[in-house]
Amino acid sequence: MLYDALAKALADNPCALTTDSCQLSGPELLAAASELADRLTSLGVQRLGLLMDNEPAWAVADLAALKAKRVLVPIPTFFSRGQQMHLIGDAGLDAVLAPVALPMASKTIETGQGVLSLLSVEGVKPLPEGTAKITYTSGTTGTPKGVCLSEANMLAVASSLVAATQDLGVERHLCVLPLAVLLENLGGLYVPWLAGASVTLLPMASLGMTGASGLDAGKMLATLGQYQPHSLILVPGLLPVLLAGKVQGLADSYRFIALGGGKSAQGVLAQAAQLGLPVFEGYGLSEAASVVALNSPGAQRLGTVGKVLPHVEVKLSDSGEVLVRGNSFLGYLGESEQQSEWLATGDLGHLSEDGFLTIQGRSKDTIVTAMGRNVAPEWLEAELGTISGIKQAFVYGDEEQGIHALVVTERSDLDAIKAQLNAALPDYAHLQSLMATNEPFSAERQEVTANGRLRRQVLAKRLQGGPMSFFERLKTETREAQQYLLSAPAILACQQGDVTLPRYLAFLNNAFHHVKHTVPLMMACGTRLGDDKEWLRAAIAEYIEEEYGHHEWILDDIASAGGDKEQARASKPNFETEMMVSYAYDSVNRGNPVSLFGMVWVLEGTSVNLATPMADVIRAKLGLPKAACRYLYSHGSLDLEHIDFFESLMNRIDNPADQAAIIHMANRMYRLYGDMFRSLPMEA
Repeated sequence: MLYDALAKALADNPCALTTDSCQLSGPELLAAASELADRLTSLGVQRLGLLMDNEPAWAVADLAALKAKRVLVPIPTFFSRGQQMHLIGDAGLDAVLAPVALPMASKTIETGQGVLSLLSVEGVKPLPEGTAKITYTSGTTGTPKGVCLSEANMLAVASSLVAATQDLGVERHLCVLPLAVLLENLGGLYVPWLAGASVTLLPMASLGMTGASGLDAGKMLATLGQYQPHSLILVPGLLPVLLAGKVQGLADSYRFIALGGGKSAQGVLAQAAQLGLPVFEGYGLSEAASVVALNSPGAQRLGTVGKVLPHVEVKLSDSGEVLVRGNSFLGYLGESEQQSEWLATGDLGHLSEDGFLTIQGRSKDTIVTAMGRNVAPEWLEAELGTISGIKQAFVYGDEEQGIHALVVTERSDLDAIKAQLNAALPDYAHLQSLMATNEPFSAERQEVTANGRLRRQVLAKRLQGGPMSFFERLKTETREAQQYLLSAPAILACQQGDVTLPRYLAFLNNAFHHVKHTVPLMMACGTRLGDDKEWLRAAIAEYIEEEYGHHEWILDDIASAGGDKEQARASKPNFETEMMVSYAYDSVNRGNPVSLFGMVWVLEGTSVNLATPMADVIRAKLGLPKAACRYLYSHGSLDLEHIDFFESLMNRIDNPADQAAIIHMANRMYRLYGDMFRSLPMEA
């Protein structure tokens, strides 16, 4: 279906793909895809992860998966390593194509398009029938879900977009967004190819983009000037770069610039129109296979996201929520819930009589003022974005606290900014306060999504209490000490796939000798707390119940890995482990007992970041059963659940002496725990 349509169009395309070093015709691209498809089929790959920058291999692998009827799962390169490992496990990938081998690969194969890492998988989540691609939602809250899409889903969107832009003479599209973003995958590869156009793929760094939010505007403009694309797909944060280029008088060849991924300020769009930039705002969501509505040259209305495309229907619920029918996704990965006929988008909107859709904000994010007026934060954020010097904005509030904002800016005249904004707003939407930071909202800190959409719950939590919370202080003031632990040779080697059984058994032996003291240390801490800390004693009781017996899990791991559990039980700890445990007892018994939570932070925080990916590597490299890594796997997931609980406890610690004791213990414990890892044998 989708592959057949693409193959038919590419067969006559003399220049389907352009890079900074080569050109590929459609037949050449199809031949490379066919070769990789045959390889995937012969290896029995079922779910293929794709972890690559914007490069020809990405496009080849995408086509190959379609041809071979294999499920493709794009893995964003701007995800942290931990996020990437979570996605790989959650999606049940049995292979990942990347520039280099993954550490936990059971086997690696050089394909000519990159290194194919074959992975051992167990207990994979079921897929809806017909799944061709799983795209992970950039959802604004919570853990991203795998959205399962069919070829028909993607072809319907691509065909509508081709029809909407067919009269514009677009011959060259340049991919500015990562191809792992569904909007660019469909709109930046499939649409140009179906229309007979050429696609330019360049590494994100050559466009001046690093991570999910780093941007060198000058470099981007220079690259756009060099390649002179006819079409682009942008998120709102990139549009000011093009406006700057226009103001500077830089030459361009733009015929169609699609804008999506968030609400744009109408003043910015009006400025683009005045400068002659052909910017067309649209709207979509992953669960509808991307684009639902789009402005186009023949049907454009400023302030709307355009007319609803012909492959879907849109209506509004009684509460004003946008509902979509006609191209809904197959379902979420691992969930069997039947999809309803009308997809609830969670967005509030207005639909004009002639079919133009306006998005007014997220229904769940709407601020209800004390006077009962509804205010969409996106509205105020877009208005703030029109003010000089404001790079990003987050608006929040409720009927009790009013409306407030956090902006990313170098400006210090916040009162002037607030006054300028309020002058343009009705009184019920006025800001009560404005705070500023010069640190951009970051995808690495989960503050924004891949498309730049705000993760409101994360940002709200960051702002709770005004000044930096004690939990944030604890992380900040122990970060340097943490690097001593993370730079231990045994940890670095494991991350690179260098693991030996003697080293793993030595780690488990040391872990047994400190984990068996967790409950006794908690008990000692609880007995020394004063009456004013009864709430903390109750929390310790919960920890004790949760942690009891975990040292026996480690002994079982030793046995499952081929070691002697009784010999380990009877052994003595090495010097480094003994010093770590002794220091903890001394601090609790002779110093401030609350300091123990500094040790808790070190152990749980380390588990969240390292335990699960290291267990994957150890199992793959040593060929061990899952039962040999129960301690690591359990603590990777358990401690992830504990962190929110731990954060809430730490933010109740308001005594400066207690806070200082916890930070001091954490810094010392990072050093001592790092020494324990440095004691592990490194010989091959």
